[in-house]
Amino acid sequence: MSRLLKMLEDFCGGRIPRTVASDGSLEAAARQSVSTYRAAFEEYRFHEGLAVLWSLVGQINRFIVRWEPWSLAKDASQRERLESVLYDAAEAVRVVAVALLPVMPSAAQQMLGQLGCPDEDPTGGFDELTWGRLPSGQAIRRGAPLFPRIDKAAYFAAPTLSQKETRMDQPDPTQAGAPASDTITIDDFMKVKLRVGKVVEAERLAGADKLLKLQVDIGTERRTVLAGIALQYPPETLLGKSVILVANLAPRKMRGVESQGMILAADAAGTPIVATFESEVPPGSTVR
Repeated sequence: MSRLLKMLEDFCGGRIPRTVASDGSLEAAARQSVSTYRAAFEEYRFHEGLAVLWSLVGQINRFIVRWEPWSLAKDASQRERLESVLYDAAEAVRVVAVALLPVMPSAAQQMLGQLGCPDEDPTGGFDELTWGRLPSGQAIRRGAPLFPRIDKAAYFAAPTLSQKETRMDQPDPTQAGAPASDTITIDDFMKVKLRVGKVVEAERLAGADKLLKLQVDIGTERRTVLAGIALQYPPETLLGKSVILVANLAPRKMRGVESQGMILAADAAGTPIVATFESEVPPGSTVR
């Protein structure tokens, strides 16, 4: 990011260059990454979506190295090529920043601000990932490095606090009664409403290889629930099964269908295994 901003300053007067014809390679890579990222996030595979973004960052770096803007800048006849390379690189960085807004909002907003677009709508959704939305001519705003390198020697040479020397402004986890960072209270747990649901209908969701569309009876009503278990469970194998439903989860729309809850499943080395019951349990029963 810092290197790209420096080149925009040196070669384009500190402004986003005009959009000109490019070889299209980075645009194609960004579009494919956005498509994969979107599918991963819609199916709650967030780690896969983020991995796609890191891969795109690597492609941006390789794109810059391949075209060598510092060499293009020395040849007046290559001015159009220079601007196309720098525009594509800056636009690809913008796409990465917008995609990071849900998970790294502060860093993403700083990235956008340095590109001259600090007012990007964080609720704009996938439309903001459309290629070509970075306006030409706007001024960049260089700032401190977003992810500065750590001096390894200085880091490991720094004194550390022993358990008895814990800073006064930090809780000492060794003291009795101090909650561990990964624990919750019973009040926290009671906010989650778990109910027994019986699967009465099941089908694959068109256009989504990993999603099943389920109709789940929870006693007082039927809920439409999408579950990313289609690769492990053919729809017919779930009919009549009693499952555990998070009944007060906010509805979420995926592939045009609103999912009204979440089915609980174990994660066995990346393979979901749906939680069920050994004995018959009435739909709607509370799970504690």
